[in-house]
Amino acid sequence: MHSSFYIVVRKMKVEDISLIADYWLKSEPEFLENIGVDLKKLPSRKTIIETHTKEINDTSTDQNKCAVVWEFNKRSVGHSIALKNSKTANMHLHLWDASLRKKGLGTAFVQKTIAIYFQELQIDTLICEPKASNLAANKTLEKVGFRFLKKYLTIPGSITYKQEVSQWQMTK
Repeated sequence: MHSSFYIVVRKMKVEDISLIADYWLKSEPEFLENIGVDLKKLPSRKTIIETHTKEINDTSTDQNKCAVVWEFNKRSVGHSIALKNSKTANMHLHLWDASLRKKGLGTAFVQKTIAIYFQELQIDTLICEPKASNLAANKTLEKVGFRFLKKYLTIPGSITYKQEVSQWQMTK
C-alpha cells in the first residue's frame, strides 16, 4: 500500500468542517467510546460547524491553534488539531475513514503534521495524549519519534470521559 499512495497534509478550510461534523456525529458509537468520547457530551452539528468556522476565520496574530486536514489520494480522510499553551502544544489525531485505519497511513500523516505544528505555532514541545488502550494511536506516536512519558487518569477533553491516557512528547 505504501508505494502507491498519495498523501497531503494541509491547513483546514471552512469547507472541511462538515466532514469533521460527520466524523463526530456519524461514526460508530462503539468506535467513539473506544477512543474515549462520552457520547452524551457530543455537541450538535450546528455547534461543531459554528465553532470550527469561527476558529478558521480568526485572523488574530496570536494564533494558539492550528488545524490540518489529511488527504489520501485527493480525498479528505482525517484531521488533527493542536492547541498551543506558551511554547508547548497538545495535539489530537483523527482518521475518519475506518477502512484506512491500522494500515500505517497514520504514521505518514503524523510525520507531516508535526512539521507543520512546529513551524506554524512556533513551539518547542508537542504533546499527544491518546487513550492508553488506543493501541493504533500509541504505536503511531512511538513510530514517529515521540517519547513516552507516563500514563495517568484524566478527562482529556470537553467531549471525553475520565480515562487513562498515555502521554507522549516530542521536542523540536
